[in-house]
Amino acid sequence: MEVGIGIHGEPGRRRAKLVAANEVVSLLLEAVVPDLPFGSGDRVALMINGLGGTPISELYLLYGIAHQRLAAQGISSGPELCRRVLHLARDGRRVADPGQAG
Repeated sequence: MEVGIGIHGEPGRRRAKLVAANEVVSLLLEAVVPDLPFGSGDRVALMINGLGGTPISELYLLYGIAHQRLAAQGISSGPELCRRVLHLARDGRRVADPGQAG
């Protein structure tokens, strides 16, 4: 799988073997969360983007894991955003920070 693929087919951060959903979320959150200015008590917009090629059931699974991991750090997010960002015609999964231009 490609980890961190860009929305226009740019190379990702790295390629890796397929792993369990828990590990996918760990890879993605470890790449994003340390750079964010959020901490306990904050509310964020967590978006899981399938880039058009990932089944909705897999996206909700990833969202649930990411939501729980952030909640464990005291950061809350709303699950309603998962289904609204699934419109790009590329395979994959993406955790995005909507506050960052990119």
